[in-house]
Amino acid sequence: MPDVTNIAEKAAEDKLEAVGLQVGRIIRRQSDDVKKGYVIATNPTAGNSLDQGKTVNLIVSSGTSMGKVPDVVGDDYDKAAEKLENQGFDVVREDQFSNKIPQGNIISQSIAAGVEVKQHKLQLLW
Repeated sequence: MPDVTNIAEKAAEDKLEAVGLQVGRIIRRQSDDVKKGYVIATNPTAGNSLDQGKTVNLIVSSGTSMGKVPDVVGDDYDKAAEKLENQGFDVVREDQFSNKIPQGNIISQSIAAGVEVKQHKLQLLW
């Protein structure tokens, strides 16, 4: 698999497709080091041997701007995690029991909704 880090998202997609790979999820992350719209990393990483047609996820810089933490308490974990990852958060899952919140939904989050932060690890309890 070719290295597509530090190049524009579209150029990275073209480069992957040119070697027979498919682009999977595009995850947006804030970065102080990588220009907005450029690839920070891939999953799987460059240098791995992949069969044609395999999927590669791109982690793309959304820039360094601050963003508000959304309220995901009560939301389905998978949807909440995807939403937060696309806003540049690293999501950490911690399973807990609640007899008030349905199984699979978020009980609480480590950063309060509405707080403006840079990319940060956000812990979700469900």
